[in-house]
Amino acid sequence: MSDLFPAIVAVGYNRPECMKRLVKSIENADYPAENIKLIVSIDCSDQSDRIEKIVREIGWSHGDLLIKRYTERQGLKDHILQCGDLSEEYGAVIILEDDLVVSRCFYHYVVQALRFYQNHSKIAGIALYSHKWNEYGRYEFMAQKNEYDAYLGQFSITWGQCWTKERWREFRKWYDRKKREGLGVNYQLPEIIEHWGEKSWGKYFVYYIVEKDLYYVIPYISLSTNCSEIGEHNARLSNSYQVMLLDAKDKEYNFPVFNQAIRYDLFFERILEPGRFINGINGKDICIDLNGIHRDASGKKYLLTSIREPFLKPIRTYGLQMRPIEENVFRGTPGMDLFLYRVPKSYKKTKKILKTSYTRTEYEIYGNGWKRVLIYGIRSFFYAVNRRIRRYMKWIKI
Repeated sequence: MSDLFPAIVAVGYNRPECMKRLVKSIENADYPAENIKLIVSIDCSDQSDRIEKIVREIGWSHGDLLIKRYTERQGLKDHILQCGDLSEEYGAVIILEDDLVVSRCFYHYVVQALRFYQNHSKIAGIALYSHKWNEYGRYEFMAQKNEYDAYLGQFSITWGQCWTKERWREFRKWYDRKKREGLGVNYQLPEIIEHWGEKSWGKYFVYYIVEKDLYYVIPYISLSTNCSEIGEHNARLSNSYQVMLLDAKDKEYNFPVFNQAIRYDLFFERILEPGRFINGINGKDICIDLNGIHRDASGKKYLLTSIREPFLKPIRTYGLQMRPIEENVFRGTPGMDLFLYRVPKSYKKTKKILKTSYTRTEYEIYGNGWKRVLIYGIRSFFYAVNRRIRRYMKWIKI
């Protein structure tokens, strides 16, 4: 199969300095071919002229540059959807929002991943970003490493992704139907996703991935990082989603075929390969909930969780020592921190409050002393209180 060279789409609204940083990182990257298309898509704001000027000053030395400006405000969701539609013209697109920075080898990775997975119906897209933080459970995430350079996951990848026109068409067809019907409640998703606003395109894509049982190809070492500046969807500057970028040149990536890949579901929980047993139980019969955020264990005979279930008696318990967390179960770490329960047919897990044990907290914070954690907790508490007060005062003035 010949290589497909996707167009790069840099997406911006009203943050000129963010776009400057992104476009510079794209310009300074390495490319396997000439005449790569760069499209800078600018939603309408009072900063549009400044953004265009910055982009033209940086320039684009690897092919054709197209600056696309909207004369009316699109909003993030519609803007991203229209950028995805560009895959029809270019065969595939890499979507990069303006709060991102890319690795110098990001394009090589995407081209090689497309070559490997282009015709695989279970692959929804190629991710550049690699999660190190489970934002739903508020825990560190560590994907089990094997001999390959990527794994498969159902996480919401909105921080650098590539879609081919075939995969995008399938999503668009589904999206147009769901836009008419509505999304509704899906207990196979973390509850927080239901509260994402209608401005979120990622909400629709997550529903789509779970409903169709699809996956992103995710690198173990990230090819993009998220700076999370203050903007339309961020009230404060955060480094929670900053990850290490791969710094490599002329690398040949080793991708797994579907049934040899490590896989994780939307809850950042390991999907067991067929035929794997835990405590003599076939993995397909177990709802794995080590982060304590699953909402529905119906259809499963067993529940493996970090939450103590008051009305169920564990048939096996495990400790917390190994990383990633599921290794404690696979290796039989002794302890009383993880629990394997047999669940009745009528059981449905719908807990809304995340309960974290002392051992799990200690496991998460590594060697940070209690004084440092306490000071951080107090500061975070008063910041949250101050933010709520300001919101309330703003509402009173209105």
